[in-house]
Amino acid sequence: MLKYVPGVRMIAGYQPRWLPKDLMAGLVLTAILVPQGMAYAELAGLPAITGLYTRSSASSGTPHWDHLGSWCSDRIRHSAR
Repeated sequence: MLKYVPGVRMIAGYQPRWLPKDLMAGLVLTAILVPQGMAYAELAGLPAITGLYTRSSASSGTPHWDHLGSWCSDRIRHSAR
């Protein structure tokens, strides 16, 4: 199972003392990325809600790269087609 399900090994070694910092990081990133996604959508001439959908789908896809603004704007541009 460790080979086929990503993150299982990390969860097994997760230490509870990391939780406060992980929660804070999640809040900070959300505070930055939600408005950014909405702004990119409006720049592309789409409703701001499109940026929220793009942010949520990007977060579920490649979490290591979804903070890149240019990648997000590319997603919005492609969704506008």
